[in-house]
Amino acid sequence: MTITSLLDPIRREQGCRSYRCFRVTGEKDSFVLIGEWETLSDWDRHVHSEHFAILSGSQKLLSPEKRFDFKLLSPFDEPVTERSRNEHN
Repeated sequence: MTITSLLDPIRREQGCRSYRCFRVTGEKDSFVLIGEWETLSDWDRHVHSEHFAILSGSQKLLSPEKRFDFKLLSPFDEPVTERSRNEHN
């Protein structure tokens, strides 16, 4: 199973608005995954899902020295609460 083959199943997860994969220009083994979720609970459910476990395991096998770096983002027009800022740190 490849990273791209996981995208469609992830996109069908509850609360997933969008899930896209980008290659970092000039870095052949670097990718950026951007997911947009309806709620923090939907995102948390995804992080604990089988799809995410497969994605994480694949990343560790392909590049053990690399790691996931999560950034929880909010649109400018939505206020960031202390809960959303600290919940996943």
